[in-house]
Amino acid sequence: MTSPEVGYRVRGEKLAFASKELFEIGALDSDPIDMSFVRRLNTVMARRRLDMEKKCPGTLIDAISDKGTLKKQAELVVFGQWLITGSPGAKPRPGKKPDPTKMLKCIAAIMAEIAWATS
Repeated sequence: MTSPEVGYRVRGEKLAFASKELFEIGALDSDPIDMSFVRRLNTVMARRRLDMEKKCPGTLIDAISDKGTLKKQAELVVFGQWLITGSPGAKPRPGKKPDPTKMLKCIAAIMAEIAWATS
């Protein structure tokens, strides 16, 4: 294992230990999509960012500020929950429905790249 891989693994374990509602250790081979998959994907995305371990909320409720904004550690989890529950409030669209697993993976990659580009 290379040094960055060890760092990613250790960071992922710290995140999963800090919040079991937001992070989980495991492989990304979940079908159908469930919250366990979302938490594992959140861990994969978050462990690439050095700032995610700082002030990690212990629960999803702790991740919501008094003003109703989400902390960065919970954004993907809340979006994943919204997708899993059928996207309540979204207008129905014609055509084939998007694959939520692919959508979440793309969103996680975009979030990680934006964080890297703006740091």
